[in-house]
Amino acid sequence: MVQGVKILRALPVFSDRLGLNGKCDIVEQRPDGSLFPVEFKVGKRRQWENDDGQLCAQALCLEEMFQTTIPRGAVFHADSKRRREIEFTPALRTLTEKTIADLHALLDSTAIPRAEFREACEECSLYEICLPKATGADSRAAQLADQLFKT
Repeated sequence: MVQGVKILRALPVFSDRLGLNGKCDIVEQRPDGSLFPVEFKVGKRRQWENDDGQLCAQALCLEEMFQTTIPRGAVFHADSKRRREIEFTPALRTLTEKTIADLHALLDSTAIPRAEFREACEECSLYEICLPKATGADSRAAQLADQLFKT
């Protein structure tokens, strides 16, 4: 740990511009005043980049709240006990903002989308609740639900 770094734990964050709020696991405030968010993940690094987007969303909130620029942060993986530094590139920022906008559009719509199984599903923390194979568009459950609500 760098001398003089202040550790802010469970820091609530928000962005009015993005319509987003949440909580950062840790934000390191460096001696020069810069902020460095750190997201903790149980287990090993996963194949997909969801964690990078989550961390970038935290950085976007911090940037708006503190009117600063945050060039990078880190994801700490508990299994390996290693920090993986993430650079908030223009591409990652754009992807994160598009994902947030897509989520708002989904929440604003009246339609409830069917679960769609993808390779990334099995690494998702909501897999056991979502059950994309059992409730997806091609599942027997979906076919029965469609018949039930037909008029």
